[in-house]
Amino acid sequence: MNLKCRLLFTMAIISKTHVLWTFFQQCAIALCAFAVTLLAPAGWILHHMPEYRKKSPPTPD
Repeated sequence: MNLKCRLLFTMAIISKTHVLWTFFQQCAIALCAFAVTLLAPAGWILHHMPEYRKKSPPTPD
């Protein structure tokens, strides 16, 4: 009986650890996706800033 209780307790801990690990994986993926979504367009604009400055402003007609 004691062995059965220990086995059930161990399985419960492993199950909770798996759920917690899955939560951290999902958070890491979400934070990476959020950072890429925000930083990629900003990086593109900053990378091409010299090209934008070299262009002459449009003349009004």
